[in-house]
Amino acid sequence: MTDITRLILDDHDTFRREFAALDDTDEPEQLREIWEPLAALLEVHTAAEEAILYPTLLCHADDGQDETANAIDALPNFQRNTPLIVRVNLAHQFLNFKTDHSDARHRDTSAKNPQAYVRAVQTQISVDNGSGPVYISTQH
Repeated sequence: MTDITRLILDDHDTFRREFAALDDTDEPEQLREIWEPLAALLEVHTAAEEAILYPTLLCHADDGQDETANAIDALPNFQRNTPLIVRVNLAHQFLNFKTDHSDARHRDTSAKNPQAYVRAVQTQISVDNGSGPVYISTQH
């Protein structure tokens, strides 16, 4: 069973490899062939984290706001303190989100205000009575 932390770290490994490949070439066509799918993956990955992982951190972590602000550092803590079944369910949601939004062409890729994002998620959590959202819209 794959949990969400493994999926996120696997994507981060892919990002490092692809950025290294960008560094290794200066041919315009090769740059385009590497960059276009990498850019789409970056956008979808970020949107999936915003929709799936961060709301869960805010809903379930002791200090969710701090955990969300430092999500990469929070992954080991999240993995230690969150039951496997929850992490696996989140992995399914994460994969479904990435599949549903795979081309990233219609995503809002503008920078988001982190404080406004946290407030919006906290509002949604309170509306959901703390049950935790499945998807949070990150479109503004």
